[in-house]
Amino acid sequence: MVSWTGLSRRALSILTLMTLVVVTGMMFARSSAPLQQKPATKTLLVKMAKGLPLEQAQAVVSQSGGTPKGSIPKLDLQVVEVPAYAADAIAKSLKGDAAVLRVEESLTRKWQGVPSDPYYANQWALPKVAWDQVYGNVSPQFLTNVAILDTGVDASHPDLIGSIGPGTSIIDDSNGVTDTNGHGTWLAGIVAARTNNLLGVAGVAFDHVQIMPVKVLDADGLGQDSDIIAGVVWAADNGASVILMAFSNPGFSQSLQDAIDYAWNKDVVLVAAAGNDGSNTPTFPAGDKGVMGISATDQNDNLAATSNYGSSVFLAAPGVNILGTYTDQSYVTWSGTSASAAMVAGSAALMRAVDPTLANGVVVNRIARTADPAGTQDQTGNGRVNIARALSDTSTDAIQPAGATPVGNGGPFVGPYKTATTGDGSGTLTVSPTTVIEGSTGNNFQFTFTMGSTTFPNSGTITIALPSGGWSSFSSSGAGAVSIASETCGGSPSLSIAASLITITTGGGGCNNTGQNIKVNYSNATAGTTIGANTFQAQSKVGGSGSNLVNLATSPTVTVSSATPSKLAITSVNGGASVTSGTAFNVVIQSQSSSSVAANVTADTSFTLGVGAGAGTAGGTLVGTILAGTNSVTVSGVTYTNSAGENGVTLAATQTSGDPLTAGTSAAFAVIGQASKLSFSTSPGNTAAGASFGAGVTVQDSVGHTVTSDTSAVTLSITGWRADSG
Repeated sequence: MVSWTGLSRRALSILTLMTLVVVTGMMFARSSAPLQQKPATKTLLVKMAKGLPLEQAQAVVSQSGGTPKGSIPKLDLQVVEVPAYAADAIAKSLKGDAAVLRVEESLTRKWQGVPSDPYYANQWALPKVAWDQVYGNVSPQFLTNVAILDTGVDASHPDLIGSIGPGTSIIDDSNGVTDTNGHGTWLAGIVAARTNNLLGVAGVAFDHVQIMPVKVLDADGLGQDSDIIAGVVWAADNGASVILMAFSNPGFSQSLQDAIDYAWNKDVVLVAAAGNDGSNTPTFPAGDKGVMGISATDQNDNLAATSNYGSSVFLAAPGVNILGTYTDQSYVTWSGTSASAAMVAGSAALMRAVDPTLANGVVVNRIARTADPAGTQDQTGNGRVNIARALSDTSTDAIQPAGATPVGNGGPFVGPYKTATTGDGSGTLTVSPTTVIEGSTGNNFQFTFTMGSTTFPNSGTITIALPSGGWSSFSSSGAGAVSIASETCGGSPSLSIAASLITITTGGGGCNNTGQNIKVNYSNATAGTTIGANTFQAQSKVGGSGSNLVNLATSPTVTVSSATPSKLAITSVNGGASVTSGTAFNVVIQSQSSSSVAANVTADTSFTLGVGAGAGTAGGTLVGTILAGTNSVTVSGVTYTNSAGENGVTLAATQTSGDPLTAGTSAAFAVIGQASKLSFSTSPGNTAAGASFGAGVTVQDSVGHTVTSDTSAVTLSITGWRADSG
């Protein structure tokens, strides 16, 4: 579930080269939107500790000066609005809170567009990808959903009637089935326009495929990372088999990567446009791990003039003068990597409409390994999609796109550009130990890369990618420290360490003999929180001209097991604020493992609350139960009474039934008592006779806490004076 209150928008790049030609003969003109002033607020994405209750998360945000505007609970994300002038200070404050794992600003994404060529009446791209060999020979039988994250879809278009499934809008109440922009409707027609209906155009996925419109952009192409993240999560939770994202930006967002990881782990195929800047700078989400980033080709299988290329490109598809449906029951021809991504998304959906048992990694592998050569590997990744060959392929190997820096180095390359003779992808990598408890700290792992029959005579390269989901980032020191433990190669291997990627270079002299190895330590690491096999994706290349990083035959996995609850912990008292004597407040109790990681109880587990340290008495509601399969509960109506006020008070939680958990104690908190004295907060200074002066006075309890609830009148008087003469 995603909850939102009014979120600000930001520009997103709809990756097309934009003009439109309408079949009805009408030409629609779009005026340039006026430049908008920089908003007075900024939006931060705040990653909270796993299992932190919403109330406590919002309290942490508020105490740092931010305003909670929404949340994505399944990713432990808070969407926070802050004043622009204080954004850096608030971000710094949040990063200093133990409950906060990460803070990042929403990145601006800008709509790109220039006019394209005139309208084309035919769909040249379909026979180019061998669609004509499929239509009439393949019979899809299983309904498959493609979620298009964009400007919505005009569900009233006659060529889309029967092709639109359930949708949603993250930004308004339209359910995604209106589109005042037209871009999302264009993509929908490319993917799944009705075929053989005597109307308009044919969709790539011509039968048993329906569109799930997910509106994350407004009419002007303005949106926000939080909108995209929420859209990805919604699509993954609501039956999307394929997710299409036709926008991009060179800025990497770990929060967006987390959402993509979530969808990939739910067996979704993810496709994104690489961008239209004519640049090799990595873009995202095309460059995110698990996403097929798509570049654009023309009628001659050359890279389109404006298409991006490089490590964020996994595959290519036609993207010049692509005809699709448009608003007001019309049609339009546009160019760009958006169209290319839509063709690949349609291809993946058609494959699953034929065989719904195909895992996402198998779909990705079949599309990549059967691609046709087009341009160079740097331009088109694994090549240009060939839907007929992908549908006829029977391989069961599964791959996951590696992503671009900082999560990977592109590939894997299994298509026509795979190097079969150089030894790229050779060698083996193992890890020890191979099991760990979720969220546990202080873990020490060792990777061992061993040369196979193909050796690395010069400067070969081995990369190891960090799994997603809470693992300590690779670093040079501290938690997650990476170092070379030993090596038996002829050269001196060196390390390059990024947060999510280790790159090992074998160095001069290389590794020339079978069995030579390099051992790398990954030390003092916090384990991830994704239960099951966590793969450290490994690639290698022998170096030299024409050599490319290729996946090893097998990458090592560490199996993460659920944490076993062993103790109770009080994680919040009154949201971190001081308690007023005799006034009710909330207490959050959590079941945790021995390493203080939230751990679900196996049976309903009850407890009592009492005073841990303090001279007062606890009252109100002092019992609670953590339900089986969960790890926390909020007890409302707790009181603590000490009319004098007190510092250093703690509460204790003691298990009474259910899982055998040891007692837990809260952090110390202050109790505000009854008013008992006055104190000058601002004392008067020297002043001339007869002149007015000011003073600040606070009402305090006996230990010096300010009692804000007291409304007593205060009278100031002079109790002593001295007359100076001269």
